[in-house]
Amino acid sequence: MAQRILFPIAVVVLTILVGIFLTHDAPEEELPAEPEEVERADYFLAEFAIHHHDEQGKMRSILRGKQGEHFPVSQTIQIDQPHWQAESTDGSIWFANSPFGSFKRDTQVIILHEDVDIRRQADEQRPPLDIVTRELFINIDNHQAMTEERVVATDPWGSAEGIGMTLDYYRDRLQLHNQAKGRYETKQGE
Repeated sequence: MAQRILFPIAVVVLTILVGIFLTHDAPEEELPAEPEEVERADYFLAEFAIHHHDEQGKMRSILRGKQGEHFPVSQTIQIDQPHWQAESTDGSIWFANSPFGSFKRDTQVIILHEDVDIRRQADEQRPPLDIVTRELFINIDNHQAMTEERVVATDPWGSAEGIGMTLDYYRDRLQLHNQAKGRYETKQGE
């Protein structure tokens, strides 16, 4: 009779011990992370242009794009093949192109990503100026284009290069930030 009582007690104790062992050594289950909500475009643009005017109503710059997507939460337009054009106070025309860009509507900043080509058209006062860089930030409100990447500026007489620049396209002023160096040639007999 004692064996009859001891057997069920031994089975219960063994079951409890195995249960404690299994739950104690079991790795904690990680709850799956909440998937991040991806912002979706609310409208699409094709062959579009965004015009910017000064306080007097004169158009000062145009941002064109082959295609664009507007994201409402971040107030951003992602742009394929952006083309930017601006006019300085003395009438010089500046152009900039890149493969991809964005426009932040709330801060009025255009960002041209990857390889960026900038050009000031020749006029009666100045020769053409070509600038090559990457990742250009154009602040529409303060009329400046800035980068911290390598910059090479070339005109018919030579070139200048450096790391980082600020281009005040409204006043036609280019400032190289660091490691600036230039090479210019004069014609003999002048």
